Amino acid sequence: MPSNTTFRGKKVLITGHTGFKGSWLTQWLLLKGAQVCGYSDQIPTKPSAFEALSLGAQIEDQRGDVRDYDHLWGVFKNFRPDFAFHLAAQPLVRESYRNPLLTFDVNIQGTANFLECIRHTDSVRGGLVITTDKVYEPCNEPRDHRESDRLGGNDPYSASKAAAELVFSSYQKSFFSEPNTPAIASVRAGNVIGGGDWSTDRLIPDLIRAWKSHEPVLIRFPEAVRPWQHVLEPLSGYLKVASLLMENNPSVRGSSFNFGPTKTEDGSVQKIVDLTQKTFSNLKVEITPDHRKGFKETHYLRLSWEKAHEMMNWSPQLSLDESVKWTLDWYQHFYEGRNCIDLTKEQIKSYELRMENQ
Repeated sequence: MPSNTTFRGKKVLITGHTGFKGSWLTQWLLLKGAQVCGYSDQIPTKPSAFEALSLGAQIEDQRGDVRDYDHLWGVFKNFRPDFAFHLAAQPLVRESYRNPLLTFDVNIQGTANFLECIRHTDSVRGGLVITTDKVYEPCNEPRDHRESDRLGGNDPYSASKAAAELVFSSYQKSFFSEPNTPAIASVRAGNVIGGGDWSTDRLIPDLIRAWKSHEPVLIRFPEAVRPWQHVLEPLSGYLKVASLLMENNPSVRGSSFNFGPTKTEDGSVQKIVDLTQKTFSNLKVEITPDHRKGFKETHYLRLSWEKAHEMMNWSPQLSLDESVKWTLDWYQHFYEGRNCIDLTKEQIKSYELRMENQ
């Protein structure tokens, strides 16, 4: 893990801070002593991790659209961050079929606006663009994607995120290649799980909603393999990269990094369902084929995190069973009216201890 002093007293701006990953990142940075400014257009779900953790009262909480460059630039100019994370996105594959223009606009133009703000803010030492595991050209053979693999995407979401990577690469080569410019990088991870996610069309949130409503949940692709990982796994990687960017480390500048689970873990949809049913025994599941015209998802999707391990000594700390347990423990706390703030902090500190002892 980065030193606990890396972000202490530093100003950190996060776009998309009200989302699931953004909320966990905000909480972690607050524990590290950072002064956080968040920029999001809305709180995307109700309930939400952002509200459950009472983050709005602990940070500078700004509302705005990342497509609105002038407004975003005004927030950068007034807050004067030392570092910035870009998580704001339209993050859902199925929503991208319903609203492709919005998806391309938010995910591509929003990324360009973020990088342009970094370019014009002299206080910024570095920035991190968060994309997804789905930026790679689809491949149905069993292999792990490396950062050097061809970018691509069939659905609008994947294509928009691959395009965001091209925007990042263009800005890196055009404006951030010199040592005296802000240091930027991109990071890729997918199928993150953890407490406080209530997004639509995501497996565990769908399972939790079905359990809560006593209605069966429909599973489309039980055999599909996904790189499931607890939210703290990729966030620990993001923080490691950010720490090195803050130090202007030349080996990290302009690079992209994958963060994924241990290769030996079986990450099928069916396994997640089975683990969840062990905790929520009254959860009802129905398997149903997906016949929607034009809708396609890659059935095999794994990432190689060898580069992150070699360059930063990063490796995942939680097994799939542990990741699901930590996730379900959080939801149990929430629905039993117990303190999710304390549990979240405990999980972060437990994870940090594992990183220190690896």
